[in-house]
Amino acid sequence: MDSYQSLASYRAGLKYYCIPEFDNSHPHIGLEKAFHPLLDPCQPNSLVSETKGIIITGSNMSGKTTFIRTVAINAILAQTICTVCASKYRSSFLTVHTAIGIQDDLLAGNSYYKAEIDAIQYFVQQTKHGAGFNLFVIDELFKGTNTMERVAAAKGVLEYLIKGRNMVLVSTHDLELPELLHPAYGQYHFQELVGADGYLFDYKIKHGTLKTRNAIRLLEVSGFPEEIIKSANGYLDATVNAPLKPMLESNDARTDLN
Repeated sequence: MDSYQSLASYRAGLKYYCIPEFDNSHPHIGLEKAFHPLLDPCQPNSLVSETKGIIITGSNMSGKTTFIRTVAINAILAQTICTVCASKYRSSFLTVHTAIGIQDDLLAGNSYYKAEIDAIQYFVQQTKHGAGFNLFVIDELFKGTNTMERVAAAKGVLEYLIKGRNMVLVSTHDLELPELLHPAYGQYHFQELVGADGYLFDYKIKHGTLKTRNAIRLLEVSGFPEEIIKSANGYLDATVNAPLKPMLESNDARTDLN
């Protein structure tokens, strides 16, 4: 009775919620007007998986990490207290694994990249165990290493993780990945709006891949010296169309130390 009373109290405090529906015929997940239970206000968003992989690009601070957290926590709430912070939820039963907010460990002697390797290696191991479905939720895969090897390694890992009875929900700043992973991964993005006072965010998920960048502009509106902005924009203008040929033309992304 105590647990039921706590659940009833929690439901009464929500703006709205739904009872989850489960269909275990194949790995999938669908949410309508889902929100994060710890954020108020929170922009509701909807997502229905049409593929076993979902990749989300987005401008800085646009909401992509918050959204993948929203999906993960609602999947857990659905399977524990039968209460989802959404207007509708339909999914298979999923074992949720997350790699969000990874940190280095000075005392253990682990760098940030080593911590990422350990987390993803655990995911790889989980694909070989159990009869149920896995949902791997990953924020910014391999951001602890250089761009060429990061994209190459992420491509290999993400192609592997959606095999069998697994789903993947991943956010990334690497705009090359959606193209490399199409059509196995459905593509969504979050984007900024340009207003009179600078950048505004609507925090609404959209179909397709992000086509704009805002990192340098955010430095500018934050008051960084003009010299820094000029230098950054000059380099970007000179390199933005240069493809990562060494990475894309070879399956060997190792560094030659000779």
